[in-house]
Amino acid sequence: METFSIPWPCLDLSPKQTGPEENINKESETLNINKAKKSFAQVVNNVRDIPLSQLPQACFKGDRLAISIPETDYLAGMEACKHNLHGRIIWPKGANPLNIGALKNKLTPLGKDLAKWGVQSIGKGFYEFSFSSLEDVRRVRSVASWSLNPGMLKLFAWTNDFNPRAQQNYSEQVWVRLYGLSQEYWRQNIIFAIASSIGIPLCTDSATTKPLMERTFGQFTRVLIDMDLTQTLRYKVLVERKGFAFFVDLEYENLPEFCSNCKIIGHHVGICKKLMPIDDAKIVKEQQDRRKVTNRRIFVPKPGNKGKEVIVEESREGNHDKSTEEVVIVNQPDGEVE
Repeated sequence: METFSIPWPCLDLSPKQTGPEENINKESETLNINKAKKSFAQVVNNVRDIPLSQLPQACFKGDRLAISIPETDYLAGMEACKHNLHGRIIWPKGANPLNIGALKNKLTPLGKDLAKWGVQSIGKGFYEFSFSSLEDVRRVRSVASWSLNPGMLKLFAWTNDFNPRAQQNYSEQVWVRLYGLSQEYWRQNIIFAIASSIGIPLCTDSATTKPLMERTFGQFTRVLIDMDLTQTLRYKVLVERKGFAFFVDLEYENLPEFCSNCKIIGHHVGICKKLMPIDDAKIVKEQQDRRKVTNRRIFVPKPGNKGKEVIVEESREGNHDKSTEEVVIVNQPDGEVE
């Protein structure tokens, strides 16, 4: 039988013979794949070989799992954090928060006179700053807040056992109107200086920032301030300059309710549940009484009559007052009284 060739390779099902060059290429690819594979220990190359016998043993306290950490390592961590500061960034409404890389790039010009420093995001809008010397910490702390344009960085002292999730929010961004400023005082530095007496000034509105020749509104200035609601509200500020002083009236816009008892934003102390506890059992009982209906029969014998008058009274209980809906008097012969 004569052999024939198929002109279309896709239909050729006959086994193909590979040459020596193709075999060498396949072997080299297999070797490269084997070389690329790494063990788990090679991937996790920062694992420290600590014997389990040196680690503390866990125990149960009640139904809770507990373990004691090495005190020497904790003291070493405290020593490493002795030049740290905590910080919180206050972003204006509508602003997009920066990631940690962009934040550090933005803070680099502000800290150009500092030695080596670092910043870590620890959650809930809080950050931890690490410095190499106490002098750098003092230099940074000399400024109460740093403008990020937009946003404001507020630094405060480092404390151990700091948990961002356990921090309560006492501050709120509030628009404040400043009355009594004539036009020569409408300068951003002057307005921010006055606003800083009650909080952290963030920005002014568009009407306040307009140039003098383009300004059409001059009754009051308006500035957005991050306020600590635990502080006493002030409605007047004495503004002083060389040889003259005057009062500026403050008016707060949409000031949120703040409970001075439980330190929570959203309700007033007059309706605080912790001061006026609700008796849940009493409420449940009243709800059950409203749904409860009791039918009663009262038999009243009348002496001297052959029969006995039966007074059937249907009453509904559940409200504070018992109301009789229907009273029926029936005469029944003796022996048939129930």
